[in-house]
Amino acid sequence: MDNQDPVDEQKSGIDWVDLKRLRRLFDEFSQAAGGVTIVLWDHPVGNVLLAVNESDLGQDDHRLKECAVPIVINGKVLATLAARPLRVKDLPVESDEIARSRTSFLAEMVSCMSELRFKSLENISRIANLEALVKRRTEDLASAHQEMESFFYSVSHDLRAPLRGIDGWSQALFEDYNAQLDEQARQYLTRVRNEAQRMGRMIEDLLKLSRITGREFKTSQVDLSAMAEKLSSQLKVENPGRRIEFVIQPGLRAEGDATLLEIAMDNLLSNAVKFTGRQEEARIEFGKTDLDSKPVYFVRDNGAGFEMAYAQKLFGVFQRMHRATDFPGNGIGLALVQRIIQRHGGKTWAQSAVDQGATIYFTLS
Repeated sequence: MDNQDPVDEQKSGIDWVDLKRLRRLFDEFSQAAGGVTIVLWDHPVGNVLLAVNESDLGQDDHRLKECAVPIVINGKVLATLAARPLRVKDLPVESDEIARSRTSFLAEMVSCMSELRFKSLENISRIANLEALVKRRTEDLASAHQEMESFFYSVSHDLRAPLRGIDGWSQALFEDYNAQLDEQARQYLTRVRNEAQRMGRMIEDLLKLSRITGREFKTSQVDLSAMAEKLSSQLKVENPGRRIEFVIQPGLRAEGDATLLEIAMDNLLSNAVKFTGRQEEARIEFGKTDLDSKPVYFVRDNGAGFEMAYAQKLFGVFQRMHRATDFPGNGIGLALVQRIIQRHGGKTWAQSAVDQGATIYFTLS
């Protein structure tokens, strides 16, 4: 499955189901479920006919296959459907049984949407009922995620109060009893304050991630080149002692949520500025290339780079490729970028080598 070609509806020869209509329903279902990967394979050839969240393909192939369900039309298996078991940070991994139940429901929907069954009024009614059920389940999923985000937001706020207390009382102890403390005791108190402040920043970063997930999605035409120009000017002002060259391809526009895309672009360009900090002359490029006739945007730098063996960790929450003493930060920026790109129906990936810079790629559909 790793080396299969992208979905090509003209070449697939599918005449038993409306793939465009099915994709819309699966996109809505996946988004409400927090980005579940859904894959429809041809049978018995195994070509991918439809995939939602292709960025996750190859990460858990064995679990995808374990939860796969055949699509049976008039007693004949025409395709296979799988939905990856859902993973949400800080929550238990969803069981294969639950994932298979969800996949069976989606498989039944595919069967009922097939053109071979569209001919009877009874099945047309059944399709309408199933679509209404999909909508209700989608709304239930969205509600569940909203409740989870609200819970996480409340817990995060409750955690910040005792952290401020730890920091404040440590500072008071340091100031009031400084003369009575030896050097080692002062170092310990400094470390306590630093760790409390670091945890506070991590909580704030998690809140940012939560806000991205729950924010209303508004699409419009976005001038990515102008956005990159504005952000690069701000970064030059913020780094007056550095020599940074920004190379921005003009005329790049895309459909998306302007606010979310600006957050993603800011994180990508800021990351590039940070990881070129040891270069006498930093060069950061924003541009576009094409992959399978689809636009792919990228941010490239000549900075520290990283080993590709660890690339799968790059977009995880609090995952770092370098020591905090070398490059500060909590490792949340690229996780935010990935979440934003996923909300646009796109994917992110990276190419790099140690001391040879890095390139972060992303698509928006």
